[in-house]
Amino acid sequence: MRTGNSKYSEMQEGQEKRNTGGRPPKAIKKDMVIRIRVDRQDLFILREKAKSAGASLSKYIREAAIKGVIVARLTREQMAYIRQFAGVGNNLNQVVREFNKAGMTKTAAHFQETVAKIDELLKFLKNDKQST
Repeated sequence: MRTGNSKYSEMQEGQEKRNTGGRPPKAIKKDMVIRIRVDRQDLFILREKAKSAGASLSKYIREAAIKGVIVARLTREQMAYIRQFAGVGNNLNQVVREFNKAGMTKTAAHFQETVAKIDELLKFLKNDKQST
């Protein structure tokens, strides 16, 4: 005894065997979730950077975390040296001002060059720290 329409039952059988199409499943699925906290401004910046890179927010953050460079903080000892170095520069700058007031322009010029070199070294240290 036959029940129902034969075309309909054949179609149901054919649907089970038919390929549904689409992309095949990935061999390695990204099924692990990491939550991070950001403020609204950081979220906006991350979304804009991901958009300009043509990537999803997840992919952008993943790539940045894996391929990005982490800048290590200065140690307390390094910070102390930099503060002392900056202090020497400040003291020399005060000496230059006093020489200028006293009319000792040649000596002041020599010390001014030294102050400029110290400032240049401090900028280099700061920029080097940011780029590593």
